[in-house]
Amino acid sequence: MKIRNYFFIVFVALSTISNAQTATSVANGSWTAPTTWDCMCIPTDGYTVTINHAVTMGNSWSVSSGSITINSGGSLTETGSGNGILVSGTGDITNHGTFTFSKLAVYAGTFTNTGIMNGFDSLYMGVSTTNTGYITTDACYALGDITNNESITANEFLNDGIFVNIQNAHFVNFFNNNSASNLGTIETIDFYNNGGMMNSSDIYVANDFTNAAYFYNTASALLQMLGNATNGDSVNHDAMLYNDGQVTIVQNFTNVDTLEGAGHVCVGELSSNVGYMDGTFEFCDNTPPAVTPFIDANTGFIGAGVTYCSGPCLSGIDENITQIIAVYPNPATDYVLVESQTEEYCWAIYDAAGRIVLNGNAEANQESLIDISMLKDGIYQMILVSNNSLKSAIIAVE
Repeated sequence: MKIRNYFFIVFVALSTISNAQTATSVANGSWTAPTTWDCMCIPTDGYTVTINHAVTMGNSWSVSSGSITINSGGSLTETGSGNGILVSGTGDITNHGTFTFSKLAVYAGTFTNTGIMNGFDSLYMGVSTTNTGYITTDACYALGDITNNESITANEFLNDGIFVNIQNAHFVNFFNNNSASNLGTIETIDFYNNGGMMNSSDIYVANDFTNAAYFYNTASALLQMLGNATNGDSVNHDAMLYNDGQVTIVQNFTNVDTLEGAGHVCVGELSSNVGYMDGTFEFCDNTPPAVTPFIDANTGFIGAGVTYCSGPCLSGIDENITQIIAVYPNPATDYVLVESQTEEYCWAIYDAAGRIVLNGNAEANQESLIDISMLKDGIYQMILVSNNSLKSAIIAVE
């Protein structure tokens, strides 16, 4: 999985003035207009700023001391594009309203969100925080510990801290490089685990899944993949997929390292084992060979406690993953319009080789106009990930 490396954000440096002054908005307006504030001044770094109105900012900003609090009904929005907020030192950002900027980097200090944060092309979280609002970003790099109690939507999500999802997370690419756990719903197009991951609820993967480290699927959990799944680390060969729940793989499954547990594994197409399979789990190949072990290709070890089912195993798969989205015009040349969805969602367009050529995210209850003019003529697949559903469409470009 390619994680785009643009989390290093260059901000316009502003003079830092450490003081205990306060500024509270009294009207809609620009940050740099004194009439916006009760102090009839222009707040600088070090101020305790409270925003109760619609405030705009046309440049980047640094918060190394003091704070910015956006109350419910208030907003802080950039004018133009490419601007960012840098939080460091003892700075604090607290959002209960709406916060819209191209970039946010929290290297130190504190960060709290119970409102709506969107518009980010990059979000760097270097501190521990609990999100109880809505965050939408193109890319997110989490070095601090993040607990998500509401909703996070990102095209690229790279976790190098401790990520705990309690409600809803929507990604195009999810890459866990440290520690993650899911108690809610994670919906992603591609999934790569290179750390420790525990799933206690539902994970839906619209395309491919790779576990290269440790993944534990608990007895109450569902791990469901529309594409291919691989359990293996090509370097150390120490990957472990421990399944006590339900694992469903619509296409192909390859076990290179260790698969254990007491749950149920269903593979829709080809299955192969060159590693170690043991425990008391039930393994079901939807198109099994005629003789035991009922795995298409096995050159590894399979323990005597592993059992096999006698019939097809995909009949109980979540109906939501087979839904078709309306995309028009189709065939298309310059753009496609995606019908309105009731939930915010991520999308990706794949070429015939299975490579992502375009991706993005969209707000709920809005049609999405997607520019495809750079695509070569051919057939493409669109995957859409929204709340508890994975949908698809075939797009002809000509």
